Amino acid sequence: MIEQDRQRVPMPVVAAAMIATLAVVLAASLIFASIEGIVVGLLVVALFLALAYGLWRGSRHALFWTTVIVNIIFVIGVLGLRFDPWGALPQTVGALLVFGLVRWPASSRRWFRDLPAAKGQEGAGLLPEARRAG
Repeated sequence: MIEQDRQRVPMPVVAAAMIATLAVVLAASLIFASIEGIVVGLLVVALFLALAYGLWRGSRHALFWTTVIVNIIFVIGVLGLRFDPWGALPQTVGALLVFGLVRWPASSRRWFRDLPAAKGQEGAGLLPEARRAG
C-alpha cells in the first residue's frame, strides 16, 4: 500500500465545490445575457470560484462565507417559490444541497477541523495519525 502524507479531499466537499462551480456557469450565462450585468456577473463568478477553491483547500473562512451566502440564497429561493416556482426551485435545492454537503457528513466536518489554519504549523496537511506519531 502506498503511504500518503496528505489528506484527500472528502467527496461531499468535492461535490459542494462542483455544485458551486456549476452555479457559476449558470449564473454567468444568465447575468452575461445583458450588457449591464457584466460587472455584477464578473463579481459573482469570482466570488463563487473563490469559495469553491477555498472549500477544496479546507479553508474555514470559505466554509463560513459559503454557509452565509448559501443561507441567503436559500431564503431568496424560498421567497421566490411563490412567484416563479420552477425558476426558484433549483436555486433553493442547490443551496440546501451545498449546505448539507459541507456541514452534515463527518468527513466534511473533519476536513475543515483537522487542517491547520496557518501554513507554517508543524504537520500541515498530514493525516491525523501522522500528526500524532510525528
